[in-house]
Amino acid sequence: MVWTPESLEEVITGRVKVVRYGNQEVPYRLTRAERVAYEGAKERHYLIFRGKRLNLYNAYYQFCALEPGVPFVVVKPRQRYADVHCDLIAMPRPRNKPHPDAVPELEALLRGASAKGAWLSVGTWTSSSKVPLADAESVAARLWSILTAPRRPLAESVDGTW
Repeated sequence: MVWTPESLEEVITGRVKVVRYGNQEVPYRLTRAERVAYEGAKERHYLIFRGKRLNLYNAYYQFCALEPGVPFVVVKPRQRYADVHCDLIAMPRPRNKPHPDAVPELEALLRGASAKGAWLSVGTWTSSSKVPLADAESVAARLWSILTAPRRPLAESVDGTW
């Protein structure tokens, strides 16, 4: 399937029943509650993923992949902490890695927001495994704003922008 905003809408509303990658079926159809969460994620710029069904997760990932320069940021709440992560793999090169100027900001954000013993990563997959629940959404919003902030052009940039 070639993804467009229209095809994504058809899949998440159930007009198209099955999406296959090779011989694997990938779920996308959203329930009413998932649809509300999906629309909220589009407005907030990050997904709060509490469920076990991957439909919402898959749909929001595809939405981010369709929008140029939009990182896929997710908060996964647990009991006391939340996983906060960002996947840049769908962003156009060289933006599938954080801008070099953003790396110190990202590291400082994750180190300052994470509890002791958290697993941290900055790169194509940027995440913290242990952010206190009360701070998780603000960390996700800040993560998104750092990654999408205008930056100086890099020499290896394809189109001269960042």
